[in-house]
Amino acid sequence: MKTDNIPCCSFIKPLRWFGRSVGFVSSVVFLFFFIGEGVSEGIDLHSPDMQLLTFAILLFLSVSGCAVALFKERAGGIMQLAGGYLMAVYHFVNRGLKDADMALIFGLPFIFSGVVCLICSAIAFKSRKESI
Repeated sequence: MKTDNIPCCSFIKPLRWFGRSVGFVSSVVFLFFFIGEGVSEGIDLHSPDMQLLTFAILLFLSVSGCAVALFKERAGGIMQLAGGYLMAVYHFVNRGLKDADMALIFGLPFIFSGVVCLICSAIAFKSRKESI
């Protein structure tokens, strides 16, 4: 993503790094939370209550989206957006409106980071297309 030499894209580099920072910090915080609260108790794969495993899969989607976004911004943004959205929906479905704050806390950082990645990807693509 070489957009440094394109004049209209001077704001894209700080925006891109801000989105990456939000995704990275969110990933670290939620991974520490997952390790401290979930893994320390152990994952019982034979339990009918698969909440922890479901959360682990959704967290993996979001965190891997952050890593992919470093190399493929659009694909990583889509993964983060999907992971954040599914995490928020999961909390709404699992706990209802009484835990709407938890749905927003777990979903919004990845949704925001994914949207920023998609915006930066679209601006970079448009700028490259116009410079040709």
